[in-house]
Amino acid sequence: MIIIGDSLIELKKIKSKSVDFIFSDPPYFLSNNGISCQGGKMVSVNKGDWDRGGGV
Repeated sequence: MIIIGDSLIELKKIKSKSVDFIFSDPPYFLSNNGISCQGGKMVSVNKGDWDRGGGV
């Protein structure tokens, strides 16, 4: 089963010792108007609003 959601909420719903694997893909907050080099060209590192730091 794949569960998509806030881990702090979803994990409370799962029975103890019933999980074999957890995969998480958090935002990395790289979208800061910076640039990188890809294939010999300068490219933006902005991925979208979801990847902007929230000041947390």
